[in-house]
Amino acid sequence: MTHGHLIARALFGACLVILPVACAAAETIITWENRFWDRAGNADLALPLPCGGAMAFQRVDTPVPEGNPATDRAIQMGLASSEAGYVDYLRRAFIRGGFGDPEDGSAFYYIGRYELTRDQHAALLGTCPRPSLAGTVPASGLSWFDAVDAARRMTEWLRQNAPGALPHEDEAPGYIRLPTEVEWEYAVRGGAAVDGSVFNQRTYPLDGPMRDHGWHQGADSARGNLRPVGLLGPNPVGLHDVYGNVEEIMFEPFRLNALGRLHGQAGGVVTRGGSILSRASELSSGLRQEFPVYSMTDGRPVALDTFGVRLVIGIHLSLSTERTNRLRNAWLDRFNDSGDADTNASLTEILDALIADELELERRLILETARLRANARLAGARP
Repeated sequence: MTHGHLIARALFGACLVILPVACAAAETIITWENRFWDRAGNADLALPLPCGGAMAFQRVDTPVPEGNPATDRAIQMGLASSEAGYVDYLRRAFIRGGFGDPEDGSAFYYIGRYELTRDQHAALLGTCPRPSLAGTVPASGLSWFDAVDAARRMTEWLRQNAPGALPHEDEAPGYIRLPTEVEWEYAVRGGAAVDGSVFNQRTYPLDGPMRDHGWHQGADSARGNLRPVGLLGPNPVGLHDVYGNVEEIMFEPFRLNALGRLHGQAGGVVTRGGSILSRASELSSGLRQEFPVYSMTDGRPVALDTFGVRLVIGIHLSLSTERTNRLRNAWLDRFNDSGDADTNASLTEILDALIADELELERRLILETARLRANARLAGARP
């Protein structure tokens, strides 16, 4: 069972039944006015920060059965254009939220409603700024290490000062980290809040020109300056500034697109979403860029003026012996179930891809034999 939604409602004055002590503590900790940390208001989850600050998060549903921890959701990422296909071409990926909703049995995760701001970052560093409009501009000039350090500081402070505010799963608290590329793109595209045809479009549905949703290069938009978060329209999940403003640093290293899958070589820092230096025509849900981890000139971590971050709340998988047993049993059921048409269809797709890439004859024959067996199971499973 998770506490996230209950804590969020507490922070907006609606937590009346469960966890009253944690709710009261969180309300006491947050002293900043909403306009300095949740301009749009009514975020799904609010977490306190040092210095009386706060950070707003949105819930992102990943429609899979919460009771079966082995299931995940297949999605399509990237762009259909082949011009820079080695970077951002279409590929299949999988996602699952780490938290479960006992009311509807769904799985979900939390992602920052806004980019980390200057005042929020300063609070995490312990300088306790006086909140201001200027402080709602995204924190910038961050290296990957700076972004990870901000997440670490926030996790440690919450666990020591407001442990009840963090969402829980199986009585284990979550932790703050950078988003994976899949988490970021799934949320930016609209997640389960949009249908498949909308999800796969270049951008989420824009009710107006790009300048109404993202700060980009040009006299009619950013004009070369970072802007306060939350001034422009939200995406279907309620996230702001996912296009432009600062480009957002991801958790994992960059990998090339190897025609529909990620390449095996890990590279440098990957950022998503573009920045104030991007043209409006460049901004999309699939835009991704690679940068060196360390400078070629002085050897220091690369930290461009346009680098920022949007944080997520993670949870580890093996939370308890009971959950580990459920994971193992679900995996064995999936492995041994020869009558599951969907499973066998997925298996044949995987085998087809492996066969196409296999150059050694003996291993190719083994894979082809396995594919024949999977096809036979699939045929037997069909009505």
